[in-house]
Amino acid sequence: MMHPQKTRVGIFAHYDRHNSVDDHVYYFLRSLVSHVERLYMVSTSSIGRIDLNRLESLGITVSTRCNEGLDFASYAAVINKLDLSSIDEVLICNDSVYGPLFPFAEMLDSMDEKNLDFWGASSSKEIRWHLQSFFIVFRKSALNASAFREFWSNVKSLGDKQRIIREYEIGLTQSLRKAGMIGGSYVGPQPHEKSLLAGIAHYGTRLRKRVLDRRFYVNLPTALKQGALISENPLHDNWLQLIECYRFPFVKVQLLRDNPKSSSSVSSYAPSMQRLTDYPVALIRSHLKRTTKA
Repeated sequence: MMHPQKTRVGIFAHYDRHNSVDDHVYYFLRSLVSHVERLYMVSTSSIGRIDLNRLESLGITVSTRCNEGLDFASYAAVINKLDLSSIDEVLICNDSVYGPLFPFAEMLDSMDEKNLDFWGASSSKEIRWHLQSFFIVFRKSALNASAFREFWSNVKSLGDKQRIIREYEIGLTQSLRKAGMIGGSYVGPQPHEKSLLAGIAHYGTRLRKRVLDRRFYVNLPTALKQGALISENPLHDNWLQLIECYRFPFVKVQLLRDNPKSSSSVSSYAPSMQRLTDYPVALIRSHLKRTTKA
């Protein structure tokens, strides 16, 4: 649960080509709403009245905007209107993942113990080290920084996805670090650590809580060898290890929908997730069936 004296604001970016809010999105939002004081949802779809009423009944403030600039333009639309002086944390997230596979509290409480100015659920070293933008938390020290405010005030509705990744997803992390702020991630490579040592250290933090869990020891050699913290994009390359060994609460929609590397672990995601989590896999099946139709 959120610390009773902490004001955390959540911003959720949404898009659906059928102009609906999928059941897996409601599952995500219902799980998140108790961990924030206010939750804003910005959609670039024409959401119908039934969905709007349902979202508002959950206490979510909904707005819509034109489908330009992807998630960063949606995040900026809210951040630039917030009174940051009255907020302790801003959490940005989107519907590019299924989750939470495990309670949000596990990740939030774990990261609360770390001395960071901002952090993400995962990080990548593709191009340059950066936090992946589907789930990032900015603490008071970041919110107070001019670099943070300047970044969001300069976000434009760019049309080139790769440019958005370079200038905004990677650029956000790099601009905050350049301003002297410290960032980190729940899983994935950390800014200045060696991968194998990082894997051992990360496993050590779980040891106290999981000494009686046999799967912890069974999976340890695989996790360290295959590197849930080593690969450039762990959410694609080591998604199952992240769930199995680190109780990572997300899996990418793109991974299960497209299976870009034709991995057998992806094609058999359902039994793996049913074995390892309590997440209702039927939500994933239903969403993939709807969104992969010709």
